[in-house]
Amino acid sequence: MFVLVEVGRRVGLPLQAPGEAMVFQPTITEHEVSDARTLAKQDAKATYAFGVELVREGILMNPGAKMYVSTVHDDADVDRTLEAAERALRRVKG
Repeated sequence: MFVLVEVGRRVGLPLQAPGEAMVFQPTITEHEVSDARTLAKQDAKATYAFGVELVREGILMNPGAKMYVSTVHDDADVDRTLEAAERALRRVKG
């Protein structure tokens, strides 16, 4: 989800979204995530907090875990999620 990574850049947090286009795991880390070892280097506290803030924004997900986009999600859903992600990341950043 390259657009989500761009939201992280705008906010000033190193957000990555490794995975496939429709299944990805938002991760706050300075390290490129390519396997479990590099995923373990993430800022787990900030990544989890991001997920909690997304839930507070009304985005259904398991904080610290993968996100799923399905065919029932339309452009408005994606836009709403990206807007919520920016607000959530700003709160995580402080």
